[in-house]
Amino acid sequence: MLSIGLEIASQSVFGGSGRPIGLSTFKAALARVKAATGRGKIVVIGDSTSMGAGAGTSGTTNLNGAAQKSWPQGLQRFNSAPNYLSSNSWWGTQGYDSAAGITLTGYDTRLAQGANWAPNLASLGGKVIRYAPGAVNNFSFTPTYAFDTIVVYMLKNNLNGTCTINVDGGASLGTINTNSGGALVWATQTFTVSKAIHQINLVPNNDAQMFFGGILCYDSTVPAIDVIQTAVYGSLASVFTPNVNVYDQIPTLKFIAPDLTIIDLTINDSNAGTALATYQANLQTIITAAKVSGDVLLMVGPPSNTAAATNGTLDTYIAVLRTLCATNTCSLVDMKLNWISYANIQATFPYFDTLHPTTPGYQGPPANGYQDIGTAVANLLAHA
Repeated sequence: MLSIGLEIASQSVFGGSGRPIGLSTFKAALARVKAATGRGKIVVIGDSTSMGAGAGTSGTTNLNGAAQKSWPQGLQRFNSAPNYLSSNSWWGTQGYDSAAGITLTGYDTRLAQGANWAPNLASLGGKVIRYAPGAVNNFSFTPTYAFDTIVVYMLKNNLNGTCTINVDGGASLGTINTNSGGALVWATQTFTVSKAIHQINLVPNNDAQMFFGGILCYDSTVPAIDVIQTAVYGSLASVFTPNVNVYDQIPTLKFIAPDLTIIDLTINDSNAGTALATYQANLQTIITAAKVSGDVLLMVGPPSNTAAATNGTLDTYIAVLRTLCATNTCSLVDMKLNWISYANIQATFPYFDTLHPTTPGYQGPPANGYQDIGTAVANLLAHA
């Protein structure tokens, strides 16, 4: 895999140490995991190349069936990934609704939603899911890996509704009450089950509307760092900067409180010609929020086959990332440095189109671009 170039990338930014910098909080979380005294969280903020566009089987940008082939969700299964990473969560809509003809359950086949469940309220990772009173249907999530713990993230508000939760259609594990009795707030509720791969069902009591951001599942017997993917199809950096409402992107990121936030936002801003000062300011807003709880890792996404990627424009945006790394003490994963260009890498890691790598198989030939991106990230984290 070409991701061995990651160490070269970090040396070119940080003066030859060969080791990533600015990961003290992540290292502390990792120490807890190794000592079996706690867990940690990674949030991945990104564009369509972080949600796996191009890697699915059909639909706009091959998004159908693409979710589990994204590099963030793949971190747990890649052979070269550290065994302490757990990618067993669902968060938001990933902006699938920006791509015509794609449904959330088509994009992420782990999910099932009945009538009256729909995207609502722009938030981190696209939109939250709302239940509107009416016909009672479940919202279901079947994680990929065995788990014994379920953490439900919800928005509570005055007069919001209730639901029960079960696994595999069995007895209720309890009631989730999303009525805050007052102000709008983020909240979580945790449930435990026997360790297995289960279908998690949210069953409305049909008493009022409800809003859910995501579900995090894990095996409490295996200490790990939980990976939460919050990419948004077609996003500019500005998509992640709203900071007015409780459910806006910045307050939501702060509520999740990751030990590490990975930010992969170069392609759309460089292709759209976002003013460099604006691009830098938007990224700084995200970085500042992420650093409230943890560290930040910046990324240069896979080089595309566009004018901006070949005429030097992209390099000016990469220079902004390097400046931000220096001023915020962050490390950088540079896939342009690793892959050089679309023309250079296409024969090794074929693209679906001019922007998105495809994923014909996770190991061995044919080669897999998203696996190599995930491996580059995993390699850096392994050297923290």
